[in-house]
Amino acid sequence: MKRGRLLYGICIVVLAMTMGFSSVLFSDDLIEKIKLNNDEIPEGFILGKIPGFAQKVFEDNPCYVNDRGIKVIADKIYPGGYAGNLKTIHVTILAGSRTPYGDDMVCYILVFKDDSAAKKELKKLKEYTDSNRDRTMLIIKDTLAVFIHADDTEHYRYIESMGNKIRARLQKTQ
Repeated sequence: MKRGRLLYGICIVVLAMTMGFSSVLFSDDLIEKIKLNNDEIPEGFILGKIPGFAQKVFEDNPCYVNDRGIKVIADKIYPGGYAGNLKTIHVTILAGSRTPYGDDMVCYILVFKDDSAAKKELKKLKEYTDSNRDRTMLIIKDTLAVFIHADDTEHYRYIESMGNKIRARLQKTQ
């Protein structure tokens, strides 16, 4: 009887580990499929350069934000953003070609830890985007959100175009 419980316990642990790893791979794979491509950067913009002080959060551009970086920027992406509910953040920062260290437009791909975390965070994110419709775009699929933000309302047309391309790629993954 003990041997049966031990075998059952081992199977549960292996299954849980496999599910966890496949979830991580799925998230990264999906992000790689939907993220902005270099040829989608609007004319007059470039991938922003990361200043030295910010390289602790953004190792490169574009990049996946490390765990420490998630803790630093979660509440700066949208009011009330809680790092504990975020699993992964991929960020692409676009700057005007004359201001390479700027962040004129930013595309965040946020993967939340689970459905409960997504529900809590998406409520805050939707509230923020609703009150900033002229410079933000939000695309949601399950526990993933694509949030695109422009500093200047004149750039909304660019984020709308980028967002529509990302949305189309995301729909193809269904």
